Amino acid sequence: MKPHALKPGDTIGLVAPASAFDRRDFEAGAAALRERGFAVRHRDDIFDRVRYLAGGEERRADEIHQMFCDPEVHAIFGVRGGYGASRIIHLLDADLIRRHAKIFVGMSDLTTLLLWLERACGLVTFHGPVIAKRGGWSDFTWRHLVAVLEGRQGKTPLRPQGLRTVIGGVAEGRLLGGNLTLLSHSIGTPWQPDTRGTILFIEEVNERYFRVDRKIVHLRTAGLLEGIAGVLVGQVHKSGERKKNGYTLEEVLRDVLGDLGVPVLMGFPAGHGRHNMTIPMGVRVRMDADQRMITWLETGVISA
Repeated sequence: MKPHALKPGDTIGLVAPASAFDRRDFEAGAAALRERGFAVRHRDDIFDRVRYLAGGEERRADEIHQMFCDPEVHAIFGVRGGYGASRIIHLLDADLIRRHAKIFVGMSDLTTLLLWLERACGLVTFHGPVIAKRGGWSDFTWRHLVAVLEGRQGKTPLRPQGLRTVIGGVAEGRLLGGNLTLLSHSIGTPWQPDTRGTILFIEEVNERYFRVDRKIVHLRTAGLLEGIAGVLVGQVHKSGERKKNGYTLEEVLRDVLGDLGVPVLMGFPAGHGRHNMTIPMGVRVRMDADQRMITWLETGVISA
């Protein structure tokens, strides 16, 4: 199920389903949306805090329901990841959300919500920038986000700088995934994705390469890599690795994924870095690891 495209002047509802956040970062992100011609709406209690969370579970779940039901809200953006989205899944109403389907954008810990919305509601979602990022996003990040949500993402092959072939080949399939840690944590839950036939997207932050190795092996052992069509690796940001260790992420990926018999492409600019391309989740793409390019075969929205 695809949501309707965003239009200039539309209202974006902001939700905080996970960690509490810095108010200055929040205001900077909201201002960036207003500068691009959108209205912004949020509840007064979005600034609540319970320990490290953005308020209690009921508040955070009700906020999501309210934004989906509000006819004046055309898209919903997550404010921050961190931790906490998994604590509200049991309170969410899939039928209600299906009846009021609209754009939902998030990343990091909100991978849990992206996976649940796809699995429980059949909704195409968007792996993209959260609002309250310390230091902010690049102008490119905001421009690409708006282009994707307005349905201006064409079928021209993308060759972002930095793409590298890990394992060659060409594959087509629905793109699913998100943060590697949250994908690993989805195993055994109702929102564990059906990855068969998909191109699996993974990104990570603040994790050494041996932990990336461990989490990919965990996905393999649990069967989530059986029958996949390919792997697209985004940013592995602030890993803390040093060149003197004598190995690269590319070597690690080739070691743990090389015998799957599917193409693997790394270095796609999506994740926790300042340049963060928005990715529609649940739509078909073509990945050519030999030519180092990605082609979206459909948009993630219904255009007017």
